[in-house]
Amino acid sequence: MNKLFYLIIPFLIMVASWFIFDLSRYLPPDLIFHKGIKYESKNVQHRLARELKNQDIPHRIRNDGFIEYRKKDDKKVKEIADKIYSETSGTSVASPDVDEIIDKCQNLIVEKKFDEALNLLNEGVSEYNNTAILYNFRALVWSFKGEDEKAIADYTSAIDLAPNYYEAYTNRAMAWLRKNEYERAIQDYTLSINIYSRSPESHFYRAVAFSGLNQFQNALIDYKKAIKLNTSWAEGRFRTDIPADPIYLFALAEHFAESRNFKKAIVIQERSIELLQKENNSKDILKYQERLKCYRNNELCKE
Repeated sequence: MNKLFYLIIPFLIMVASWFIFDLSRYLPPDLIFHKGIKYESKNVQHRLARELKNQDIPHRIRNDGFIEYRKKDDKKVKEIADKIYSETSGTSVASPDVDEIIDKCQNLIVEKKFDEALNLLNEGVSEYNNTAILYNFRALVWSFKGEDEKAIADYTSAIDLAPNYYEAYTNRAMAWLRKNEYERAIQDYTLSINIYSRSPESHFYRAVAFSGLNQFQNALIDYKKAIKLNTSWAEGRFRTDIPADPIYLFALAEHFAESRNFKKAIVIQERSIELLQKENNSKDILKYQERLKCYRNNELCKE
């Protein structure tokens, strides 16, 4: 018995040590040894926080924007942050002057002072003409002014400087979408997804472009992906800035039915059928009505 006892004790100590060590990843950062990082660029900070979340790296964002994380993750976090900065700025060297320009422009855009923002960005581009983020923001201002051709030219300049700048691809894709250039929009959204595959926006709006080309199966796949990545975000798109799309509502209703929320699925599916009727789409109505019948019986339809 004593011999067994002495064999078990080291084993229990080893298991307890492993458990405590592993538990540290779930503790708040202020309860563990941690380091911190703060880039001058708010754009980098926001992307860094998102990427840390995607990679399941424990962290905490303080009110001053300082991101705290575990000491053991220091090298990995800094590699991610430097990569993000180089992708978005076209250079690996942070510039407080550029960040100041961007901050001022963001405030001017909120105040809808687009001409003032444009003048400021023109000066910034003249002085820092190798900085992709300035071209991206100037393109945004052009878009707000309804000048999508000029916006597309600036987004292209941003991409030329920073080929992995996925926001520039998504922004240019949206400009193509507004011009009903669906194939070009799909190309840019695909490039964006290849860089960052977990963006619900890229999948969602690529689905809109697929729908515009009557490629309904591709649209359905992308809508489902967007809903899976961020259901609340995707659900909100129907109420804001896109045309009503019965394919999207079909995917959303299916999502809630799979979650056993048949009450919500029924409401959404009824709306999708209304849209098909307005489009005089008799081909798909029967399929949509069969789904609605299943949801009313609190069951999923078999394909």
